[in-house]
Order: sequence, then C-alpha cells, then structure tokens
Amino acid sequence: MGQPQKPIAAEQQILSLGRVLQSLREEDDVDVLIETTISYLKEQFDYRLIWIALYDRLNHILFGQGGITPDRDMNFLRQRVVLSPGDLLEQVVIEQHPLGVADLQTEIRAAEWHKVATKFHIQGTIILPIRYKDRCLGLVLLGSERWGYLLTGETKARLMMVLGELGAVLYQNEMHKQQKQTRRSDEPLLELVRKFTHSQ
Repeated sequence: MGQPQKPIAAEQQILSLGRVLQSLREEDDVDVLIETTISYLKEQFDYRLIWIALYDRLNHILFGQGGITPDRDMNFLRQRVVLSPGDLLEQVVIEQHPLGVADLQTEIRAAEWHKVATKFHIQGTIILPIRYKDRCLGLVLLGSERWGYLLTGETKARLMMVLGELGAVLYQNEMHKQQKQTRRSDEPLLELVRKFTHSQ
C-alpha cells in the first residue's frame, strides 16, 4: 500500500466548507457564529477587508459584529450604521441580492466606507446579504486591493452556502428569543388568573 495522497486544493475547500457548515449548525451563541464565519472567510478567500453586520429591522440599523481590517481596528468594525435611502448597504438589505462595486474608493453611495477604502487601498468590493427566506438578518462586506468584484461560480457557491447556513441559524435564534419574550409577558397574566380563580 502506498502513502495516502495529500488532499488536493479543491478537496481541501470541500472539507473546510463541510466543517464550517457543521460548526454553524451546532452553535447557538451569536458571537461564536460570527467568529466562525469570519475565520472561514479569512482562511478561504483573499480579502483584506471583511465586515459582518446584523440588521435591526425595527430601527433600520446595521450593527457591526467584527471582521478584519489591515490595521486591526476593531472599533470601526463594531460601529452601528443607520441606513439611509440610496445607500449601497441599504440597497443590499432591501433587495437582498449581492452587490458588487469595482472601486469602493470612488463610490459616493458608500458613506463612511469610501474613506475606509481610500485608507486601506480597497477597490473591488462585494456586499452580500445574510438572509433566511424573505428576511434580511445582516450583511457581509468583502473588499480587496484588486479592481473589480467578480466571484467565480464555485467561490460564490461556497460563500452563499455559508451565509445561507448562518442566516438560518440567526433566524432560529431570533424566533427562539421572541418565543421566550412572549412566554414571559404571558406569565403575569396567568398568575392573575390563577389568583382570581383561587379566591373564588
């Protein structure tokens, strides 16, 4: 018997994808979900700028959860962004479709992001929604130093699978939280009913 062959690059990508999907499925903690996603994006894709934000539908705000920047400035990555009409980020949240920008430095509809792009020499950028069914739960911004934003079919497929899984888990988390709150608000009422029936 010969030595087992080293897995080739494509196989490695599939194995890595399988591992990250399983990790996302088995995790409940939102911070860990975000960290898992960021490290996968960092390891598998060649982007200098990665930002993940969660979307607050009621207030139409994105809450930065982290990512990577060339200077490791985490404060910027954790900012909250109030969405405004005509803004690129708002467009992705509303339309729930990926959006590519050939050069983020020249994009005026990107508010603060075009200043960041200039600072870090970021050009080609893609903004992808994190969604589940018809709900946008957040977005991912990926920026590179190269001009253009084309994702190959296979790369895009892996990215969409990971973001799809993340979206499904975030959605389940949200539903779970809402059920807990509903149960809590019912409790005082049930207590009153119990007291009333006992006093009869």
